[in-house]
Formats: sequence, C-alpha cells, structure tokens
Amino acid sequence: GGVGMWGCGVRYGVCWCVVCCYGVSWYMVDVTSGISNDMWPNTQVVALSHHPAVRRVVALGTVLVVELREPEGSVGGYTSQVSKPVVAALRQHGIFARPLGNVVYFMVTPTTDAKKCGMLASTLLKCLPQPASL
Repeated sequence: GGVGMWGCGVRYGVCWCVVCCYGVSWYMVDVTSGISNDMWPNTQVVALSHHPAVRRVVALGTVLVVELREPEGSVGGYTSQVSKPVVAALRQHGIFARPLGNVVYFMVTPTTDAKKCGMLASTLLKCLPQPASL
C-alpha cells in the first residue's frame, strides 16, 4: 500500500479514496453508449471549425484548441501573431485564453458545465476576424 497525492490510500495501483474516484469518473467514457463527458458542445465546435479564419479545432476533455489560419505568405507556427487580436478581444469579454503562435487554447476545470463551455466557444466565435479582414 501507499499514500496517494492527497493522502488517500492507494493499494495495488488502485485509489481507494472516494473523492479521487469521483474525480476520475469525470474523465471516464461510458463504454455501453460510447458517450464521454464531452464538455464542449458539438454545435459550437462545428461552428468554429467552419469559420474561414480557423484551420483546425480540437475539443478534448477540458481543453479546446483552435488553430487559426495564417495570412498568405506568413510563416506561422510559434512566431505567428495572428492569435493576439483574438485573445485581446476575448479579454474585453473577461475571458482569458492561452495563445501560442497561431493557436488559441481554452482550459477549463473538470467541473465546468457544458453551458459555460458553450458560452466560451460562442464568444470565441464572435471574436474571430471576419472574412473581409482576413
């Protein structure tokens, strides 16, 4: 046996702490239905993925990743500045997102409800550059 991160009992690789087990259940997939605890509403993820300023969207658990398209002739990658105006616009709405080059990251807690995640994704959609400014 041993002691887990928060003092819970761990024996044979199994956590016996009710709090830890409950927390881990947030990440579990219902194998009978194939449905996971998706936090990011599919409608907003699809809407983001179809926006002309967006190259790719990944929604996985507590993280939403939106890769923005680069203007023609730009090198892109980590040196890109394309996400800066988007992140600045999000901050005007009181939302702090993590920019990294041409990628904007949202990271929420495991207890954030899908409604709040949907609001964040919808606000991001409003903050993306419009086709005339691309």
